[in-house]
Amino acid sequence: MGMSASRRNLAPVPHAAASRCFWGALAFCNQFQIDFRATREMVDKIDAHGLFSPRQSKVTLEGGEVLNLTDFQVIDEAAFNTLSDGAFLDLRKSGALGLLYCHLASTNSWTSLVHQASVRKAEGAKSA
Repeated sequence: MGMSASRRNLAPVPHAAASRCFWGALAFCNQFQIDFRATREMVDKIDAHGLFSPRQSKVTLEGGEVLNLTDFQVIDEAAFNTLSDGAFLDLRKSGALGLLYCHLASTNSWTSLVHQASVRKAEGAKSA
């Protein structure tokens, strides 16, 4: 049995290029796993302190369209503000505080995001 027609028509990949591609892909996968583990550990650390709060949201765009956002978690600012000194220090030592503060700051951007979504929707309707 021979190779399929589509396989026979492929140009051979130079060994060096294939090797660079392989090692690049392997390095990417390795870094992805490292980052995934670090993220998982950070989420577990934050969760251990009871800071996640489940949320859902109903957003009405300026044009009247309603978006239902479900099954997401936010940091409970009240719970964060009542952390014991030991828990706060634990989060600081783990590197989680920067992420927590960034998240809390980003929650103030919901109004801006809704406005941007409305503008994009209106621009899309005009160009259609």
